This record gives sequence, C-alpha cells and structure tokens, in this order.
Amino acid sequence: MDKAIPEPTAGGPVDEISTARRWYMLIVLAMVGSVSIIDRQIINILIESIRRDLSLSDSQIGFVTGLAFAATYMVMCIPAARLADRWSRPRVIAIAVTVWSVMTVLCGTAQSFMTLFLARVGVGFGEAGGNAPSQAIVGDIFPRQRRATAMSILLLASPIGIGTGLLFGGWAVEQFGWRTTFLLAGLPGLILGPLVFLTFPKVRKGMADGVRAELPPLSFFATVRQLFAIRTIPWLTMAGTLTALLSMGISSWVPAFLLRSHGLSQSEIGALLGLALGTGSLIGHIVGGPALDLLGKRDLRWHFWVPMITVPMAGLLAAAAFLAPIGQVFWLLACQVMLAGLIAGPMVAIVMTLAPVQARATASACIFLIISSLGVGLGPQFIGIVSDLLRPAYGEESLRWALLSATLLAVPALLSYLMASRHYRADIAAAQQRNRGL
Repeated sequence: MDKAIPEPTAGGPVDEISTARRWYMLIVLAMVGSVSIIDRQIINILIESIRRDLSLSDSQIGFVTGLAFAATYMVMCIPAARLADRWSRPRVIAIAVTVWSVMTVLCGTAQSFMTLFLARVGVGFGEAGGNAPSQAIVGDIFPRQRRATAMSILLLASPIGIGTGLLFGGWAVEQFGWRTTFLLAGLPGLILGPLVFLTFPKVRKGMADGVRAELPPLSFFATVRQLFAIRTIPWLTMAGTLTALLSMGISSWVPAFLLRSHGLSQSEIGALLGLALGTGSLIGHIVGGPALDLLGKRDLRWHFWVPMITVPMAGLLAAAAFLAPIGQVFWLLACQVMLAGLIAGPMVAIVMTLAPVQARATASACIFLIISSLGVGLGPQFIGIVSDLLRPAYGEESLRWALLSATLLAVPALLSYLMASRHYRADIAAAQQRNRGL
C-alpha cells in the first residue's frame, strides 16, 4: 500500500508527493480526459442534424469527424509534447484544455462545411497538448507495479466521456439543436483549465522510477532513436493502430447506423448507446488495469496475451451487432467495448514504462501520433468512403456493410500483439537497468 510522503515544497519540480495529492491529480486528469472525449466525440451524435442543416455528404462528414481532428493532432502533438517535456506539463495541459473547449463552442457557429472543418481543426489543435502530458505525469507519480491501474483510471475518461457525450448530446440536440449542444459541451473545459493551472505542482521526471537527478531533456531525434530501438515498441504501435482503426472507425458511425438501419430517434440512440458503451467501457477499464497488473506479476507477457484474446473477440462481437436485430445490438456493442477497455490503460502504461523517463510526453506523442493519424483519422474516413461507394447498390444499408468490413482488422492486430510479446520481458529488464543508472 502507498505510504503518505511529504508534501511538495515551493519552487521547481518536487522530489516527493503525498498519496492524497497523487490521487487528486489523477482524478482531475481523468476529468480533463473526459471533457476531451466529450468535445471530440459529441459531433457523432449530431451527425444527421448537421448533415441535413449544412447539406453535407458522408465523405464530408468523415472529414470533419476524423481527418480534420487527426491531421491537426498529427502536426501539433509532438511540438506540444516537446514543450511539456522541457517546460511545465500541467501548464501545457491547462492551456490545451482551454483552447479545445473554446473551439468546441465555435463548432456551434459553423455555417458551412469549411467553417465546421476549421473549428474541428481547432479542437484537434488544443487536444494535441492534453493526452501525452497527462500520461507522462501519471507515469512520473505512479510506480511500474501500479501503473496499469493508474493508467486505466486515467483512461476511464473514455467511457465516461463517451457515455456522457451520447446521453447529453442525444438529449440536448432535440431540446436545443446541435449549435447550442456544442456551446454547452465546451463549458466544462473552461473551468478545468484554470483548476489544473492553479493546483498542480511541477513533478520531477522519473520520480516514481527512483530517478533522483533533474535530467536534461533529450533531443527529439534522440528520443525517436531510443524509443523505436526498443523491440516491443514498433509492434505495439502497429497493434494499437489496427485496433484504433477498428474501434474508432466503428464508434464514429454507430449512431448514424442505428438511425439509418433501425430507424431510432437521436434521443433513443443517445440514451441507449450511451448506456451500453459507457457501461461496457467503464467495466473494461476498471477491471483491465488491476487484472493486468496482477497477471503481470506472474508473467509480464500477459500484458500482450490478453489483447491477443480480446481484440479478435471484440471484432466478432461488433460484426454480430451490425447483423443482429435491434433488441440484441446494444448488449453486443457493450460487450465489444468492454473487451476493448480491458487493454487500453495497460497499453499506455507499457509505453510509459519502456520510454526514456525524461521524454515520456514526447514518446507518447510519437506513438499515439501514428495511432491517432491512422486509426482515428482514417478509420471514420475509410468507412465513410466505403459507404458512399456502396450506396448505389445498397442505399441506406451501405453503412452497415462498410462497418462490417472494418471488423476484419482484428486479425492483423492479433498478430502484432503476438510479435510484441516475444520481446517484452527483455525490454522491461533493460528499462529498469537504464533507470537505475539515473
């Protein structure tokens, strides 16, 4: 059990931090992440209202839900992470959450495809400074043996954000319209940004790994060389990209699928889908981190053996949901996201453990840049394009078949997790040896 240690002193990075403050920081960062997910995903429940109001095609919707966000994230996440590694990670997060919240509000003022696209670009610009610095802070304040649990709690932001966003979005769009929904979604971040800025200390890099010295920052190219020389990392990146292509592509289009293929209203979709995805993902995140921390004590390779089992099962459940009658769709999707949630926190914890401690934010940004640009960006776009291509033959049912095609990505994802597991134990030992030298 963690013991309470002295509170930080004023001025400069802290050497020690109390257990209470450590958990306070984790909870606030999880709240920031929830707001991030809401502001990023709220557009999904609003797709049909926006499409009709602004006369957009499915390909254009794919751009604003996926590529507009991901392209900006791809450009800005590494500079933001470099700033976090060299300056103050809490201040970078505080600025980032304020920027993306303002841009979410501006999405509600869009009058055309281009103005909506630019506002979504702004959301991506802000969110580029949120995830990697948050993960780096958690990696610095929680030791390796508890890191998967801590990261799973941090990533509870995903189910909370998805569930809240769908429930709130489905209700708000019918009560107030899609423009006011964007305005309301952006307000919580304008509170959390100042809270992070005023209450978070600057934590010494590698504190929880026993690093005692204030380390000089690594150059960007040195970070990339060291990171991708770790044999587990390229395979983990490939597996994460394929998993994101599967999960993010599907989640972006499920509300539209339910409306087109099953005729549900937006409020019904928001309530039922929000409950299903929120509950399933919440269970997965709560169970996944502690379970993999426990299994990892027996054999570290369980960190990869578990996703080798769960990712193919998640793909099969998603495929079943797109073919099932409406009475079975929601529980199938709940089980699918539960399996996906089991591995989310542990995968981030692995990156934080293997990466150089003085460049954790940059390392996270590099890996999740690849995952986000390909998985988050191209996933919705790919499904939108396939749906448009199939529309002459299948009409409104084209989206169902486009979603089914995405589930095949579970097969190469399984093989990538298998390859990562072959090098993992040796890479963990090397990381521990490197940290002892610091």
